[in-house]
Amino acid sequence: MQGIKLARIALVLPVALAGCGAVTPEMEILPDKTPDDPYMHSRQGKRENKLLAYVQCEVQKGLWRVWSSPKFRDEVPWLFYRLEKGRLIDGAGNPAVLHDKHGNIVHETYSKKTNDPGWGVSVYLQMQVDEQSQINPGFGLNEPFHNAYGVTAGAASLPLTPAGLAAPTISAIPQFFSLGVGVGAATRATRLEAVQFTLPTGEFWKVASKQPHGPNGEYDCSQLGGDGVFIYSDLKIDDFIVDKATIAASGNSLVDTKGEIRALYNTYQETINFVASFSGGVTPSWKFARTSVNPNTPMVSAQRDEINTLIVTFGQMKPDAGVALFTPPELSGSGATQHNNATAAALYGNATRSVAP
Repeated sequence: MQGIKLARIALVLPVALAGCGAVTPEMEILPDKTPDDPYMHSRQGKRENKLLAYVQCEVQKGLWRVWSSPKFRDEVPWLFYRLEKGRLIDGAGNPAVLHDKHGNIVHETYSKKTNDPGWGVSVYLQMQVDEQSQINPGFGLNEPFHNAYGVTAGAASLPLTPAGLAAPTISAIPQFFSLGVGVGAATRATRLEAVQFTLPTGEFWKVASKQPHGPNGEYDCSQLGGDGVFIYSDLKIDDFIVDKATIAASGNSLVDTKGEIRALYNTYQETINFVASFSGGVTPSWKFARTSVNPNTPMVSAQRDEINTLIVTFGQMKPDAGVALFTPPELSGSGATQHNNATAAALYGNATRSVAP
């Protein structure tokens, strides 16, 4: 009777707990809901803000590394300047100062009457948390029967004697009935948040030019490092910017008949993924004369996956973006298309990951 009672508990318990695990996950594994300041700002919101500031700093650092070399900078002027009423100006509104291959300052005349907003950067940050809990109780029932006996010829013990060899050996054969029962229940919940912003490269450069630099002109983002261990590491966005500027500077820029350097490429893009997994389990077990509970499998287990995706896209700015009040800037043309495709792919890929067995 005791075995049957335990079997019933093992069957009912997962059903009772299945509805308790499907709750919206917290963005932090150890959340703290206490406001972080008198303005009632949340700790998670400030953490994400610090993360976005770190991404912006790395973009600024990459542009600063290109700008620090006048020759390098002049080979990719579209990365820093915009055209406004026929004048080529930087992010701060100052006239462009370009140099020829000998290092002499040159002043180019632009006859275009229309404005050209130049290039910009779109940054997309997707943060996803996927939590899964499982309960897999097991139950074993052993019902012993009377032993069976087997008779064989031959000695059963040493030393061997003629009389012992002639005597039969009687052996007991245990008999029992065994029943194993296992059930399982699992719940899974996913939470996904995303942030996107777009700014002209000139705006990034303007901020970078006003920041303090190291003794050799280096740009440091370490002061923005956070208390995290995954996406707060060196993202190498500055290396990405320098590498792509090098491609454009290595004879791959288009120079028109007026001698103006234009961008030959439509867009540059980088995607970074960070995946962290945490898991654990508890297996209490009991063993009695005729019954055993959870003899092999984990009874309760849980897993948490944190998936962070960062997409950085460089491309031509939309001419009229950001003109109207509260209208953010946007990329145009193929830059916007590729950025939107990449964000859609990230959403689909992470959603597929969260429902995979």
